[in-house]
Amino acid sequence: MMRNPARLLVPATAIAFVGCAGVGHEMPLAEAHLVSNAAVEITSHPMPLQKRVMSAEEAEAMLHRVYNRLLPAAQEVCEQSDEQDTCWWDVDYADERDFNAYATKENQIVVYHDVMTTVGSDDELAMVLAHEMGHHIADHIDETKTRAATGAILGAIAMAAVAANAGPCYSYSCTQNMSNAVENSAYLGAAIGNLTFSVKQEKESDYLSAYILHRAGYSLMESRGVLVKMGAMSQRMETGLFDTHPAGPDRLATYDAVISHVEMDEDGMPDAK
Repeated sequence: MMRNPARLLVPATAIAFVGCAGVGHEMPLAEAHLVSNAAVEITSHPMPLQKRVMSAEEAEAMLHRVYNRLLPAAQEVCEQSDEQDTCWWDVDYADERDFNAYATKENQIVVYHDVMTTVGSDDELAMVLAHEMGHHIADHIDETKTRAATGAILGAIAMAAVAANAGPCYSYSCTQNMSNAVENSAYLGAAIGNLTFSVKQEKESDYLSAYILHRAGYSLMESRGVLVKMGAMSQRMETGLFDTHPAGPDRLATYDAVISHVEMDEDGMPDAK
């Protein structure tokens, strides 16, 4: 029987950890009816998605054409932010047949071949690329690393507290099992740290991307088409607790609210909290 269960409460440091991260911009929220409308639009989208036939050279040329047009606007948004000092990015084309793009390292963005073949216009590709720029501008990569490290420490501390509460452990197998449990808790804590606020980060990147697109002269209404396609591909209708990305209807509806906000914004720059 476990003794003194009060000792197993989540440490105050864990609560502080959960509360200290977040997003740095004041973003509009999607109303319920917008989410419902977005769900209908996504489920009505024809599948499978149509893809164009493009050579690697054509796809890479399309990627860099859009990047070059986006860059001045992205730098303007970046320079008014206090999150990031580096306001330029290496954009790399990956010849992999998959719909994927990601921000990594200090200033790198990687875009896979099938992004270019699947989007319906430069505006949709610009949304993908500006979204990854948004991750860099908002310093999400470093934030995620910090949360993972903090989560690992808190996970190990929590399991060590359980071990201390369980009483003395003298045998080799007992100490080995306890050591493994602490290590596994650290891994779990790191994983949870990685997931914390990641949905908010994705929405913040969409928010920043809308400002970049608007300043670069791309159509925000055209750009949303890629979110419809992505929602249709994922088929997720609700955002779960441990999801790293918002579900299609949630993301699309939030972006629609952002579009209205950006188009009415007088100074054309993201609102900081």
